[in-house]
Amino acid sequence: MTFSLAPDFLAKTQLPGDVLQSDFTIPALTEYLADLVGDRLLWPVRAIREYLRRTRGCRARCSRLFVMVTEPRRVVHPHTIYHWICQVIQRAHVNVSEENMRLVRVKAHDVRAVATSALFRKIWNIPAVLWAGTWKSMSTLASFYLRDITHRYLDTFSLGPVVLALRVNH
Repeated sequence: MTFSLAPDFLAKTQLPGDVLQSDFTIPALTEYLADLVGDRLLWPVRAIREYLRRTRGCRARCSRLFVMVTEPRRVVHPHTIYHWICQVIQRAHVNVSEENMRLVRVKAHDVRAVATSALFRKIWNIPAVLWAGTWKSMSTLASFYLRDITHRYLDTFSLGPVVLALRVNH
């Protein structure tokens, strides 16, 4: 399923006139997990298609993805979406120990940092993370969004120890 950003969308780190990626794709999991039918409710593309089907009548004049299903029918405010994302992150950590639960208390301002750290841990590709987050410099990314995995010494950031040739290098 391919999505396009709204023409008037301006990313947090974007200036008017900056070029931003236009489309992004979320792959369907059916070809990968066809035998795991019990997990179908967790498939993102299936969930989005179902949401679009159920909200078809609510979006007569709106091309945005998230719309209110109650009156007045309007676009869901970004703060509400952040609140929903925070709830999902917290519910995903239901089995976390009480001691570690303080690390899971995510506020709306933290969502971008959580997403960035998760993406970096998955792909280990700084240029791709910079592009996805529309950052222009590594220093902003390291100091504000990779806080949980960066170390700072004076004005230098590092991403912690790196394993090279089966040796840990700091």
